[in-house]
Amino acid sequence: MNFNNTKVRISNPKESEAVQNKMFSLGIDWRDCGKEVSNTNEPFLYFEDGRIIHDDSEVTFNTDPDSEVTVKDILGGKAPKVKPDDLVKYMAYGTGCNNRSKIVETDKELKELLDRKVKDSDWSGRIIGYKLVPLYEAELQTKFKVFKTTAIKKVKKSKK
Repeated sequence: MNFNNTKVRISNPKESEAVQNKMFSLGIDWRDCGKEVSNTNEPFLYFEDGRIIHDDSEVTFNTDPDSEVTVKDILGGKAPKVKPDDLVKYMAYGTGCNNRSKIVETDKELKELLDRKVKDSDWSGRIIGYKLVPLYEAELQTKFKVFKTTAIKKVKKSKK
C-alpha cells in the first residue's frame, strides 16, 4: 500500500513507535530526525512526500484532505499490544513561584532531568519527581476503563 498523503490517529507511544519504524522501512522518515523515533506522544501523524509530520490538533486532523488509514492498515493488521505500564510517564515538578514541570518517558530520564534542573535557575523551590500512572482511559470520549488499582504510599517527611 502507498502511504503517501495519508494520516493516522495514534493512541499511545508504543503505537507511534511501531508505525514510525514501519514507515522507516518503507523509506519514509522525519525531515529533521531522519529515521530516529520521536514525537511519540503526538496523537496524529501524516505521511507526505516521503516525510513524517506530527500534529496534536483534532480539528486539523479532521479537516485535512489526506486519506485516513489505521494503525492496523500500516502494520499489516497487527496493532501492538499495550499494557498499562506502557503508558506510565514521569514528571519533574518545581514547587517554586513559577511551578515549572516537564514530563519524560522513563525513570532514568527523570533522574537525569532532576540532576540538571536542581542547578537551573529557571526552576525554583523543591523539585519533585513523580511517577504518573494511568487510572482511566477514555474510549470514544464516553466509556471509561479502569487499568488497575495502585498502592498508595505516604511520602516520608524529611527530618529538619
